[in-house]
Amino acid sequence: MAFGLRKEWILAEVGSYIDYAWAGHGRDDVAQTAAVMAALAASAAPVASGALASTFRQGRRIEPKVRSVLAALARMGFVAASDGGKSFFIRRAA
Repeated sequence: MAFGLRKEWILAEVGSYIDYAWAGHGRDDVAQTAAVMAALAASAAPVASGALASTFRQGRRIEPKVRSVLAALARMGFVAASDGGKSFFIRRAA
């Protein structure tokens, strides 16, 4: 899968929470944030919001929501942006 995303790992770790976050329950901010963080944690390299959105069932339709979640996580310091804010990666403790 592109950008080193391992969807199988994400689904195994988060289970149906990801489906809940995007499939008809789009107003659950906690579930959406957990799903985005799990996808970033599974990524081996910085990921663009469009590529990250494409890993979910709703696909690129949810890219604006994914971008919004990533921006909020970046403001709080949980994720960092690279490529001038086009790609994101989760901050890891040393």
